[in-house]
Amino acid sequence: MCQKYEELGITSISLADTTGMGNPKNVRKIIRHLTHSFPSFTFSIHLHNTRGMAFANALTALEEGIIDFDSSTGGIGGCPYAPNASGNIATEDLVHGFEEMGIQTGVDLDQVLDAARYLEKQFPTHVDSFLLKAGKAQDLHRAPGKQRTI
Repeated sequence: MCQKYEELGITSISLADTTGMGNPKNVRKIIRHLTHSFPSFTFSIHLHNTRGMAFANALTALEEGIIDFDSSTGGIGGCPYAPNASGNIATEDLVHGFEEMGIQTGVDLDQVLDAARYLEKQFPTHVDSFLLKAGKAQDLHRAPGKQRTI
């Protein structure tokens, strides 16, 4: 498929795991093969979190040089031809995960969370965001009087 695209002058391709069946080993293998075979191409990645692997797959893609990621606020989305497929990786989960690792995204996480909270009110059964459930890691702390001393 990439060969045909190259013949047409298309060199930007989004790799999609629309059904959420990918895993880091497969993601690494596919990206390495494609970037080696088509070094002039720019690849992006589209991940669904159906089986909870989207962030691990995103991290693997990043390690392989992918810097453009599809995501959706609140993880809204789905796949009409894949029964039980959940939505895209939640933007807030992707941004939070990368930034917790020191990878700057340039995305205002608090604004994304505000939008995700709004979506959650509008579509309570369709929002699939770990961050909305658990909060940001930096916001979690021990209750006063429960501090551990070393």
